[in-house]
Parts: sequence; C-alpha cells; structure tokens
Amino acid sequence: MTTEALKTGIPEWAAGLLSSDLREQERCAVEIRRLLSSGDSKVPFEDLIQAGVVPSLVKLLTKPSLQEDAVWALSNLASGPSKSSKALIDHGAIPALVQLLSTTNDVVIQDHAVMGLGNLASGNGDAIVKAGGLTTLLDLLQEPRQSLDMVRQATWALGMLYREPPNTLDSIQQALPTLQKLLDHKDEEVLGDTVWAYAHILADSSDIHNIIGAVVESGDGKVVSKLVEFLHNDNTSIQRAALKALAGIAAGNDHHIQSILDCKNSLTDLQKVIAAGDNEEEALRVVANLCGGITSIQVVIDSEIVRFLMQMIQNGGAPLWKKKPAAEGILCLARSANTAQMRYLISEGYEKWKTTMTELVPNLPPPRININSKRSSSSLGDSTKLAASPKRPKAKEAAASQSAKWQRKEGERLERN
Repeated sequence: MTTEALKTGIPEWAAGLLSSDLREQERCAVEIRRLLSSGDSKVPFEDLIQAGVVPSLVKLLTKPSLQEDAVWALSNLASGPSKSSKALIDHGAIPALVQLLSTTNDVVIQDHAVMGLGNLASGNGDAIVKAGGLTTLLDLLQEPRQSLDMVRQATWALGMLYREPPNTLDSIQQALPTLQKLLDHKDEEVLGDTVWAYAHILADSSDIHNIIGAVVESGDGKVVSKLVEFLHNDNTSIQRAALKALAGIAAGNDHHIQSILDCKNSLTDLQKVIAAGDNEEEALRVVANLCGGITSIQVVIDSEIVRFLMQMIQNGGAPLWKKKPAAEGILCLARSANTAQMRYLISEGYEKWKTTMTELVPNLPPPRININSKRSSSSLGDSTKLAASPKRPKAKEAAASQSAKWQRKEGERLERN
C-alpha cells in the first residue's frame, strides 16, 4: 500500500492511541510506526503531528509492552522537518526518552531511544544535557561489554549534542575523557563520529579559549597529537574533521598553537594534505591560523612553509579561496616578525607582493596576545577570526559526518535520512 493510501488511516490511529484497550493502542502504534519506517520520501509528518499522535506516543513510553513501537515511531518522527522536532520537544519527548534510556535494559529500545535523542540533539543539546541525556549516553559508552552497534549509535548521538553552539564548558569537560578513549577505537564509523565531535566542540566560539584549553589539556595532552595523526587517515571525512578540529585549536592563544607545532611533522603533514587536494581548503585554514601566533613565528619559518604560501599567492591561476588564507598567514607572520624574520619574509617576496596580499585580506584579524609577554595589546585572540564556521559536511561521506539524521526503516538496521 502506498504512503498516500496509508495516510487515510491516520485519524483512526490517532484516536486508537487514546483508547483504553491496550491491544487497540498497540495496533495503532504499530501502524504509525510502519508508516514512518516505510522508507517513502513522502512520509506525512505534518499530518501525523496535526492528528495529535506525538503526545500519545510519548505517554506510551511508560507502558512496557508498547515502548518499542512508540520509541521507534518517535525516533523516526524526530528525523523529520523542524516542525516534527518542535512537536516532540513541546510534548516532553526529550526527558521521556532520557528516562526510558536510563531505565530499560532492552537493547532494541535503548537503540531507538539513542537514535531519537541524536535526531533531536542539533540545536537542542542543552535540553538533552539538562534532562540527563549526556550522562546516560556516557554511561552507555563506558559499559565494558557494550555492543559495537550501540557504541556507534551513542557516539554519533554524543557528537550531535555539540553540533550547534553554544555548549557549556561543563558539558564539554564531562564528555572529554570518553571522547579521548574513543579516539583509539578501531571501528572507522566510531572513529569518524568521535573526530567530528571534536570538530563541533572546537567550532564553538562562545567560550573559545576555555574550550580549546580543555581539549588541549585532556588526555595528558595526547588529543592534539592524535588529531595530527589523522592527517594521514585515508578516510577523507575523518581527515577533514581532524583539520577542522585543528583549525579550532590554532585559533587560540600561543600555547594552543604550540601544542600543534610540538607534534612531529605537523606543518609538513599539512603541506602534504594541501598538495593532495582533497581537503586543501581546511588544511590552508589550519596553516593560516598557525601563522597568527607570536612565539611560534620562527618554527613556522624554519618549516619552509612560507615559501609554499608565497608560491600560492604568486600563482595567477590559484583560486581566491587558496590565496586568501595564504596571504593571511604571511601577513600575520609579518606583523609580529623581528628584524631577521622580516628580512627572510622579504627575501621570499613579501615586499613585492604586499599590496596584493593586503587586497586579498583587507581586514586582517587583530593580533593575539602572547600569554608569556606583553607584546600585544589585544585581548585573548579573536574568537570570530578563524575558530568556527565549518562547512556542514555532506550527508553521505565515507565516515559518519554528524550532518544527517537517522531513520530506521522497516526490517533494516539504520539508514541516513
């Protein structure tokens, strides 16, 4: 039967959910779940919402025999348009899903509940955290014998909590130990969602320096080196997420920048990514950010990346999106260079191309403060500078990219919506 034909049953099913007969409630919940999991691109989300099924399904979460169909239907409703998400939130779906997740031992119901929370998380992360959802997700991930399916699902949902800023520093710090452990996971899907979680966290400019500091210091400082390692990852989505995370770190103060430069071959690896072409825009952004430090100028110069950037600026055929970060990097270096360093920049063409570079970057971000000196008069960095604004990753990249909602079809495991 087509979705259009099934739509005619919605008023009857909505009424049946309100019945005092448990079997009638179950029948109608099953029909609604089947409609939502049909895989049809024309699922009538609005018709279901207007019929009033959402509050009824939320109430059914308290009835053990009806929980699976109710939570499945709700998680798929959460994958719909913003009106669907709003309806679920308005009728208390978030605390109800968290309560269900924290009280049931049924792995199927847990899986649906996690999917529902993940689908609702974007823009509503704070509400999920306040309802106890973050703690519950972390508990699932810390379970020693947790199934791979659940680890995948919970890692994805955890990352979605941080996809839309602002996020509180407390909620980020609570998750960092678990995220740090997940960076060593062998499963590519888990690894991808973990690195994207870091990318989202570090794109949050609301408390940028404290957030960067928390990430840099977590795991005894091993997180940054792990992110640099991912520059060698064959999965371009994981590599892109690592680059976005590193760009966020490099948007911080000199200590944060140094944490990247201290990683073996970090600048060389960035040059290789740029040369490879898959994620060169993101890699250029990291390089430009690294050039904004004060105490790291000599390290950048010694890496010979200046010549690499100058060649890009001088390349008449290079697109603006390449030339702009290259010019920004050189101009930032020149702004804080000493006499010897400036002499080197001039030898590489700085004076000749200065006008071109300033035209490419007419509004150079203000200098950052050196936390160990008084050379700069600016406040701590410019959080709007280069910290966030990551492009939304495509919905069907090779690894999970935190960009899409999930929807479970009838008889299938999971499929991106």
